[in-house]
Amino acid sequence: MLFLAVFPIAIVSNILRIAATLIVTHFTTVEFGTGPFHEWMGLGLFILAFLLMFGLER
Repeated sequence: MLFLAVFPIAIVSNILRIAATLIVTHFTTVEFGTGPFHEWMGLGLFILAFLLMFGLER
């Protein structure tokens, strides 16, 4: 079950990260959207994806 869930979780996480980066970059500066925001968004979604997979394992 966990193996099948890894791919959709990764795809949805990356779609959310890209969409959020585009929106933030549109309303702020390119430097912020592609710099610290992109880094923190990637880390946050990685943690969220990990927690989702950990929750599915139970």
